[in-house]
Amino acid sequence: MAVAELSPSYQTRLLKPSQLSSLSSRLSNHRKFKLNLQCRPQTSRSTGICCSVAPNEIQAPVAVPTGEQSTKPECYGVFCLTYDLKKEETTKSWKKMITIAISGAAGTISNHLLFKLASGVVFGPDQPIALKLLGSERSFEALEGVAMELEDSLYPLLREVSIGIDPYEVFQDAEWALLIGAKPRGPGMERADLLDINGKIYAEQGKALNAVASRNVKVIVVGNPCNTNALICLKNAPNIPAKNFHALTRLDENRAKCQLALKAGVFYDKVSNMTIWGNHSTTQVPDFLNARIDGFPVKEVIKDQKWLEEEFTDIVRKRGGVLIKKWGRSSAASTAVSIVDAIKSLITPTPPGDWFSSGVYTNGNPYGIAEGLVFSMPCRSKGDGDYELVKDVIFDDYLRKRIKLSEEELLAEKRCTAHLTGEGIAVCDLPAGDTMLPGEMRVTRNAPAITDPSVRAPSLRPLTLEIFKPAEYSRQKSWFLKRDPFCLLGPEEQVTSAVATVRAGNFVGVSEQRAKQPTFTAEPQVLSAEDKQLLKTLQEEEARQKMVEEFNEKATLAEVEAK
Repeated sequence: MAVAELSPSYQTRLLKPSQLSSLSSRLSNHRKFKLNLQCRPQTSRSTGICCSVAPNEIQAPVAVPTGEQSTKPECYGVFCLTYDLKKEETTKSWKKMITIAISGAAGTISNHLLFKLASGVVFGPDQPIALKLLGSERSFEALEGVAMELEDSLYPLLREVSIGIDPYEVFQDAEWALLIGAKPRGPGMERADLLDINGKIYAEQGKALNAVASRNVKVIVVGNPCNTNALICLKNAPNIPAKNFHALTRLDENRAKCQLALKAGVFYDKVSNMTIWGNHSTTQVPDFLNARIDGFPVKEVIKDQKWLEEEFTDIVRKRGGVLIKKWGRSSAASTAVSIVDAIKSLITPTPPGDWFSSGVYTNGNPYGIAEGLVFSMPCRSKGDGDYELVKDVIFDDYLRKRIKLSEEELLAEKRCTAHLTGEGIAVCDLPAGDTMLPGEMRVTRNAPAITDPSVRAPSLRPLTLEIFKPAEYSRQKSWFLKRDPFCLLGPEEQVTSAVATVRAGNFVGVSEQRAKQPTFTAEPQVLSAEDKQLLKTLQEEEARQKMVEEFNEKATLAEVEAK
């Protein structure tokens, strides 16, 4: 998943078709942008976990007057020439253009999603759109590349494209906000850490939506932990109805439908009334009790109760992890498809008797679930962008017990992020055990590894460095500089960074912008002969690593001079 980073300085610009080819080269020499100065909350770059906040530091979200004038970014090039749709015979029957804002727009999920939006398969063949893409300082050049590809695709329905890193400008007048960008979980990072780091991102984006977006903007939160991120976002946007916020659980629903279809030996379009209850975590509850296959209750078609209660639920929860193991990356294309499905479910009338899953606000729910949460529940829509909760569902002890576990987890996450919602002092008492889905983890890419994970001892796992030939190291360095620093994933994964700290028992530490000498720290202990030999090997690598550092500096200088 893409990494979203808020910055105290912001940039936004609309792209001219004639300017895209030379934009990157000009930006390498200077970056002077017109800033739209306006009063806005200060952005914090702190990423530390904050689970205890003094009462006088808690700030409740402040409502922004809705009557303020909004400034629309200036349009350029072909988008201006074709903006008046009523003047053209082929476009005068089109609907009014809608504005869609996407965060994490340079990420892999967005790379699949944006072209579906622009092609018309989501909102229809007569619905022109404007795309506003939000990224970070580090992803700005990638955003330019995304916009260039969109432009080269010649989508007639795509009337405007703008990119930027300021949510207060990118979210201006947005009617749909697809919040994909979030920081993935690194090794050694607790769920509380991730809640705090991403919670700050979504608190800021909620404030921006509250200040400048359409009063009826529909918000779909994809970045994990998506349920609590959606809650934080809506709490910081008091001028926008809480009912307009959704946490994406549609991919879980799609996976559950697929598994039921496989087990029953039917195509998946025969599966309906599938609900995912609760949190987007391993506590989620795929509901086979209310689901139907070809109109019949699942339990009448699939009579293997043990498979339904154990294997089915486990397969759905772990599907993302299996995909990562097979492919080496988290699901992006299927996530993009599920976002499309979620949007279509809101703008298309739900088939009679059916429903869909979405993480929505629990206030007023008929199921007895605690209020004040974003909880995945069954919904129906009339196709107007709104929804209603389904009342004609049945429960048994098995289903209620598992829903309760997910509810308790979300209540704990809410308490842990109270300092971001203005609801009190944050206290992190998350349930024991790791309930995060594999897709929330940071994933290695297919890049040359500079460690040998097969060389390990029971108590020491050493970092074995290799001296690359100039061409090989240059290729590794080029890959390394253009991407976010990657954390070490532990003894069973390949390491794709050029620096690490080794401690007794495990890898720790993160990669940085240039390779540094690895250090070794061990707790006082009696080392085995094998461990002593490994420690000696590390010390012998010190001299060789200096050669790598010298070459690294030369390679960096050469790259800068070449640019």
